[in-house]
Amino acid sequence: MKRAKDLLHAGNIVRLLALFDELAARRRAALVYKYRDYFDWNAPRMQDANFLHRKLPAGSGAIESAIRRVVDMRMKGSGTF
Repeated sequence: MKRAKDLLHAGNIVRLLALFDELAARRRAALVYKYRDYFDWNAPRMQDANFLHRKLPAGSGAIESAIRRVVDMRMKGSGTF
């Protein structure tokens, strides 16, 4: 698990998929391939290493906070309908 996590954070999706292939040979292949397909399909969105290098936030906290401010505080303020 640690190896897979390190590969994911380093942005090495190709090696991560190879690790899943190694695991499939020794375990329940159908379940392993289900998760492998998830990482293969979503590889373009997994850019943790790129975000870290460019010092960009990778979480959704800033977006959720902005939505809360706009929706909750402005549109649901006292005296608004």
